[in-house]
Amino acid sequence: MITFDERGVSDHPNHIATYHGVRSAIVTLSKSPSASTPPILGLKLKSVNIIRKFSGILECLCALLSYEYVVLHFGLVTALRGMYIHRSQNLWYRQIFVLLSAFTYVNSFSQIT
Repeated sequence: MITFDERGVSDHPNHIATYHGVRSAIVTLSKSPSASTPPILGLKLKSVNIIRKFSGILECLCALLSYEYVVLHFGLVTALRGMYIHRSQNLWYRQIFVLLSAFTYVNSFSQIT
């Protein structure tokens, strides 16, 4: 399962609540394993400080050196297309965020324990 981390990436309460729900499910399921249910690997998207958050593509280097699970993605056009599809999200400052955000180019994960 993949979710946000304890900080919710942007300190958004819904993101933080999602992390706690996923973590609770993983802990509960791992306490009562069954032969028919494979173990669940839980990964949380790592929040980064504001400088790294807006370092864009430069964050790729930090991520590759710092985390066990890293996904590189150079799909800027795909990210912008997603903004256009969701009209309520397609605001000028969010378009700038997509351009500058490290999360557009790299996502780093650590295991939920």
